[in-house]
Amino acid sequence: MNKTTVSFLLLVSTIIASTSSVFSQYEHKFSGVISAGVSYPFGLHVNLYDEDPYAISSFEGGSTINLGLHFNSSKAFTLAFNIGYTQSNTWQQELANSDQHPFNDKLSMSNVSFGLAPKLFFNSKSKVRVYGLIEISANYINLVYEDNNNITKIVDNNFGLGIHPVIGLDIKLGEKMGIFLQNGLAIVMFSNDEIEEFYSLQKDNFNALQIELGFRYNFLKSKKI
Repeated sequence: MNKTTVSFLLLVSTIIASTSSVFSQYEHKFSGVISAGVSYPFGLHVNLYDEDPYAISSFEGGSTINLGLHFNSSKAFTLAFNIGYTQSNTWQQELANSDQHPFNDKLSMSNVSFGLAPKLFFNSKSKVRVYGLIEISANYINLVYEDNNNITKIVDNNFGLGIHPVIGLDIKLGEKMGIFLQNGLAIVMFSNDEIEEFYSLQKDNFNALQIELGFRYNFLKSKKI
């Protein structure tokens, strides 16, 4: 066996040993999460005798789904990267004379978010853990009017910045898995000037109460955690 072969084998052995050492230190270091739930927009309301309704806060509710990759720095602290999608299709307003608004069930809204959030567990050693987080997100919002298959994009992929304070409860189902229940507020500010150009709607931002149930799976977790 020549010196080159010996040197190559030593290098490969060193890399394998180093990799094994790294993975032994970072077993289950990350978590993958998925959650789904309901979204209830809230905001300004007006006297419809005098004013036109607000575009976003007039939605009655919708659904939301989120996917996340969480870096577990310790038992008490996690850095979360999340992608979310929210859809609302039920727009309802009753006019002052008790008639139905002509836009009822003709407006739909969707929002795609990309968020980063520090997540803090308050009782990290327990199997039932309380946590809080504040997510900062980039959002892309669509608001669509559809009548007799004629579609008008009132807001088309408008960019918005959001903040999402959340409090939740995480229940461990073993070393690798867990479920969680969380609720929070989605507050998204976006360029909504196009709404004023659409007849009979006032512009507002996307604000919603969101309640979600989710599943967590740990992998690459540090033995020090």
